[in-house]
Amino acid sequence: MVRIFHADASAAATASPFLQLTSWTLVAQSLAYACSATFQGLGNTAPALLSSAIRFVLLSVLAIWLSRRDCFRVEEVWYAMAACFLLQAIVSLSLLNHEFRKRLRPSRICGEPVASRGIANERTR
Repeated sequence: MVRIFHADASAAATASPFLQLTSWTLVAQSLAYACSATFQGLGNTAPALLSSAIRFVLLSVLAIWLSRRDCFRVEEVWYAMAACFLLQAIVSLSLLNHEFRKRLRPSRICGEPVASRGIANERTR
């Protein structure tokens, strides 16, 4: 696929592992983006911003730290990127779970849960 854009064999040799690794991160990226869209639909974009900020800051710190090591290889940044996307997906899913639990708590009417006021009460009468 890389040879379409660049004929150099060394470029293809470098890009091939990157594309293989990146393809595995697409699942985590998709989960994070789906959670972000759900937060937007709920009208609360702060959790999506938080999970993106965590990924960005962590990846920046890791990339700077890795690049200053004597035995630095660019592949290490690719793996850090994949790990950060996975972490973002986990954080996004956790925040979305928290948001759903907060919004979907059972309502109470007169101190009694709504679920127990319907058909079940009519049967016991």
